[in-house]
Amino acid sequence: ALGRAIGAVAPRDAVCAGASALVLLFSLLLSGFFVSPHDLPHPWTLVSRCLPVKYGYEALNAHLFAQVDDLFIVTKIGGDTFKTGPYPGKTILHCFGLDSPNNVRAKHLVLGLFGLIADALTFLALKLGARERR
Repeated sequence: ALGRAIGAVAPRDAVCAGASALVLLFSLLLSGFFVSPHDLPHPWTLVSRCLPVKYGYEALNAHLFAQVDDLFIVTKIGGDTFKTGPYPGKTILHCFGLDSPNNVRAKHLVLGLFGLIADALTFLALKLGARERR
């Protein structure tokens, strides 16, 4: 939905492709997939809260980890392998602050709200700014 909104206001296809790529890059970097949101500087945390990918990623994690009973953490250091666990998925969710069902419902509501806002912005941009060129 965000890509459609960018495409609706972009003057050319190349501008749309570049802007969409930047939005996608920042969304992935700030969603929590690569870097924990707690490790981000405060201004980037505020930007992260405005991106729908963050809420989708957290809702996906909550859904997946809630169904895991025995999770083992395995790491290799040099030639040695270390294994710890088992941990239930609910313990992992608690570590990330995603253990509340209300928290997951709130993430879904925020995602829906982001989608509605992006669709409304796209509609307005197309209604007010799009002109047919011949």
